[in-house]
Amino acid sequence: MILLDIMLPDVDGFEVCRQLKGQQRTRDIPVVILTALDGEEHMQRGQECGAVAFMTKPFEPERLIEVIQENARGRTNGAAKRG
Repeated sequence: MILLDIMLPDVDGFEVCRQLKGQQRTRDIPVVILTALDGEEHMQRGQECGAVAFMTKPFEPERLIEVIQENARGRTNGAAKRG
């Protein structure tokens, strides 16, 4: 599992996620986006790039643990959901 922020120095997290999902070696690794950016457009972009969940900061640590456990067990349907 990869926990990924959107705001990165050289390339945004959406592009990193797209690159990960476009490579055979990494396409099956679940990506959870953790970001300070809130808004439906960001969540939609997270879903489009292949993230399994989208969480905004600040977040409850217990909720992050739940999201990790759900995706470690393969209980997601492949669509990003707000955590």
